[in-house]
Amino acid sequence: MSMPLLAVVVPALTAAVVVAIFLVLWRERTSAGESRIAVASGVVLAAWAIVAAMLARRGFFEQRDPNSVPPIGITLALVLVALAVCLVVSPSLRRLLTNQRNLILLNLWRLVGVVFLLLMANGQMPALWALPAGIGDVIVGAMAPSIARAVYRFEG
Repeated sequence: MSMPLLAVVVPALTAAVVVAIFLVLWRERTSAGESRIAVASGVVLAAWAIVAAMLARRGFFEQRDPNSVPPIGITLALVLVALAVCLVVSPSLRRLLTNQRNLILLNLWRLVGVVFLLLMANGQMPALWALPAGIGDVIVGAMAPSIARAVYRFEG
């Protein structure tokens, strides 16, 4: 797999995940306030994906010193803290994201695990890690909609 193809596949999958998360939030809205939260969440996720892609392209996430904290780790910690703050502040977002069916559907993002397989095929990731991680992620992501439907039928 060529790098130019990866440069198209990764952003396309990321955009699909952002759209899928927005659609889950949009489908579950029950008020104008929740509609605003769904739109704001979609915009924030899209902005985060764009900024992360730009930073990655510029080498921001490359660890320059092996004794320092990895920049990707710092970024992940900041994103998780920001998500936690959003969940604490917004009861509507908590309601939208604590629905079991929605949590299962949000596993659609794991389809991005195909990137591990593409990187392995390109010689940029070891198969020992890429195969179980990539295949496992793709299976979970692909099964998420049908499992969410089954949970909905069982609960409803």
